[in-house]
Amino acid sequence: QQQPFFDFLAIRFTIAALIMLAVKPKMVVLLKPRMLVIGASLGLLLGLAYVTQTVALQLTTAAITGFLTGTYVVLTPVLGWLFFRRRIGGKVAIGAVLALIGLGLISITGLSIEVGQLWGIVCAVLFALHIVGLGRFSSGLDSYALTFVQLGAVAVVCWIGALPDGYQGPPNADVWIAVLFTAIFATKAPDVPAGYGFDYINADGLIHELKAADGRKSHRDPSCKWDRGARGWLY
Repeated sequence: QQQPFFDFLAIRFTIAALIMLAVKPKMVVLLKPRMLVIGASLGLLLGLAYVTQTVALQLTTAAITGFLTGTYVVLTPVLGWLFFRRRIGGKVAIGAVLALIGLGLISITGLSIEVGQLWGIVCAVLFALHIVGLGRFSSGLDSYALTFVQLGAVAVVCWIGALPDGYQGPPNADVWIAVLFTAIFATKAPDVPAGYGFDYINADGLIHELKAADGRKSHRDPSCKWDRGARGWLY
């Protein structure tokens, strides 16, 4: 409310990317063409997801925005099936139906859906596409460097939105605290281990790993062992 959302996101992700570069500057040697293309593409999806989430927060309540954003958990395996024909288990299908029912009950007002809720739905789809893409294309790439490229791409997306009407910096210490907190603890801190997690599991690996939780191989994904899955979900 005290700073335009594009400006807030732009400085947030710029700081997060610069911190990553400062912590591990030698990773720039890993920024090969394939890394840059995949990282920029995934970063574009992630940037648009954060933008739509922020718009939704301005137009509807935080509770509804959080719920709608959380439906990416259901959308991820569904989109994985649509794009890459990854099989969806029965439990996931049931969960998807229940989530859609809940989505309808909480989102639909009369015979219409509020504009803010539509932004939240778009946000969930974009987050799900990002996770599907990350699980599909990140194999063989350095997780830290890939995360850096993604955050840089998100920053570019946000700067494109922030600069046309002139950038407005954080107006006071409280906003700076919010910027730094989200840059470090809600951006860099979770995104780096999440990237490492995909070294061990795929985007819809939860179903596989739960079936392999007793130490046996998953019958759907023979390459998923519990030791790899445990490390992936710990990240």
